[in-house]
Amino acid sequence: MNAKWLPIAAAVSMALSSGVVVAADADNGWEVHGYGRLGGQWNGDGASKMNTLGKQDYRTVTSMDENANQVELSVKKKFEGKNGVKGEFVTRAEYGNQNAGDTGYFVSSEGSLQTKRDDAQFEMKEAYVELAGFDFLDKDTKIWAGQRYLNREQGILTKEFWKQSSGVGAGFQNGGFGMAVVSADDAGQVRNSHDFGKTGENRTATSLNIFYYGLQALGGTFDFDLKGMKQSNTDADAVSNRDPVTGKYTINADTGVGASIAYNRDYYGFKGWSKTAIAYGEGMASNRGVNFGSWNGGFGKDSKALFLTSYGVADVTPRLQIGTEVTYWAPQHVGWDGDLDVSRFVAAVQPSYKINDNLRAIFTGSYSVEKNEKATGGAANWFGSDADNSDTTAKYYALEAAVAFTVDADYWGRPQIKPFVSWVSADDEQFAGNIGIDNNKKSQVFYGVEAEVWF
Repeated sequence: MNAKWLPIAAAVSMALSSGVVVAADADNGWEVHGYGRLGGQWNGDGASKMNTLGKQDYRTVTSMDENANQVELSVKKKFEGKNGVKGEFVTRAEYGNQNAGDTGYFVSSEGSLQTKRDDAQFEMKEAYVELAGFDFLDKDTKIWAGQRYLNREQGILTKEFWKQSSGVGAGFQNGGFGMAVVSADDAGQVRNSHDFGKTGENRTATSLNIFYYGLQALGGTFDFDLKGMKQSNTDADAVSNRDPVTGKYTINADTGVGASIAYNRDYYGFKGWSKTAIAYGEGMASNRGVNFGSWNGGFGKDSKALFLTSYGVADVTPRLQIGTEVTYWAPQHVGWDGDLDVSRFVAAVQPSYKINDNLRAIFTGSYSVEKNEKATGGAANWFGSDADNSDTTAKYYALEAAVAFTVDADYWGRPQIKPFVSWVSADDEQFAGNIGIDNNKKSQVFYGVEAEVWF
């Protein structure tokens, strides 16, 4: 067996050997949870096309994805001591979730294309211990340590995580208030061994997280996040990006601060639910203010960004639900030489109609605008290889029709198998390649089938 599989295989074996997934004694039992996104996508010529079509950059919203197989498995072991202290050991392993272009191929029974990849193998994504119920602490206080995704939030249609702290650390939470320190090493250094900064020393980024969730006001609840970030082993010569043509570079930020406020309520006065958030960040926190991980080391000391999002689901009738999302992100002073200002806006809507208990019709449409202002070189790493050095605006459109076969045709009913047809277009051919449209085409139709399950 491949060594990458051993940790999770051992955990699953232990869970299953106990005879039940969740033991009769729930406080000392096992829980197994999981997620799967499986399926394939093709272009009009029948070639495989595993690509998000720019969804991760807020350019289109469709069911298209970069993974033929994405699988997550979480195993949790619960403990309870005689004095009432409770504990949990939580693990999460994942296969897939690779970057588009790295592979995206379908594989046959020999499977070697999967195991030959250098990244996106089966990996342990979370592993931490949480304890609660100490006599010398407030009974509602929980403490934790290990590797985890802390306080994740994602758009309902773009499915992009705009808030999280992903890394290794420790923290506590009492009711809605919590604090945590989380660290992650620079992704470029880990993957490519770049010598930006002090050679041979880890450029570890650390985030101090202070948050309060669930404050009731104005007919809903508010969530507050504040993050201060710092990166080690940077100096005046450290650069986050260097233009291979001009040689210009961005001074790498070694600090950052970001904050967000989120408002949760019904669907803007109607039946359903919604979340509206505003976030701002500077320096290392320019990735939507409160999105921390190994990716935060790539921003310059003068970078800053405003982020706005609002999404939710309206329960129009017992059979008809409508999901919507509007998101705006404006990172400033980014790019090779720090002189690139970008703004990205997307509006998406998804009516979903329950035909019967096992069949649902789903339609999705999106419109996005991306602006590139005052770029003086090296715009390619943010805007696309065809962007020039002047102000540029690109517009993208997407429409999709799908039918979901499912054991439960509720909006969130899973598992389901969903065939779909997606049409995407750019307003100018020079930007079509930014969303994965084939050469010399302004628009294109793709076909796919997606199986999705969570438990």
